[in-house]
Amino acid sequence: MEANNIKIALVEDQPIIKDGIRLLINQVPNMKVVAEFTDGQDFVDNHQLADYDIVVTDVDMPRLNGVQMVKQILSFAPQTKFIVLTMHQEAAYSMELIAIGVKGYVFKQSTSSNLVDAIVSIHAGQTYFSQELLLNLVDIKTKKRKAAELAENDKKLLQLMSYGYSNKKLADELFVSVKSIEGYKRQLYKSTGCKNSMELVVWAIKHEVVKV
Repeated sequence: MEANNIKIALVEDQPIIKDGIRLLINQVPNMKVVAEFTDGQDFVDNHQLADYDIVVTDVDMPRLNGVQMVKQILSFAPQTKFIVLTMHQEAAYSMELIAIGVKGYVFKQSTSSNLVDAIVSIHAGQTYFSQELLLNLVDIKTKKRKAAELAENDKKLLQLMSYGYSNKKLADELFVSVKSIEGYKRQLYKSTGCKNSMELVVWAIKHEVVKV
């Protein structure tokens, strides 16, 4: 395996689906499934034996499901990069995983290119959440609350954040330092009540500050 390959750990309990995901990833240049686990408990017990960059995981699994597994791992290894690959489109499911700290969320109903794009984005230090997910999280029937008064720079920052840009990429696009970006985000968290970047993007979409 080439040194610059993106190394993937795959957590999936259904062999047929696991075979398909492995085949998809391994046929992409510079990507390789290097470790496979049968469920969340298997990953928690044995993940330290594998050398991987990104974890692609299902949610519905026996013994320990994906939500519980991600919580456990991120509690002591917060740098772990998770992509959730699931059939669940319920907003409550999605929001829980986003709040926990997953870096990517892709529906199994999506095209194969969505998973590949997610892996590339997250390996580059960005996030990836499918457009279907973002739209599902926006309850258009809910009465819209008045958005906080935002400066044009804040609106531009939120629009760029909706693309999944890393802090470094945001800083480059806005011609400021990474430290400044972190400060802007803290101010936006405080004014909106959001806890992380993904919640902030969902808030911005819901209040029509950004377009998707």
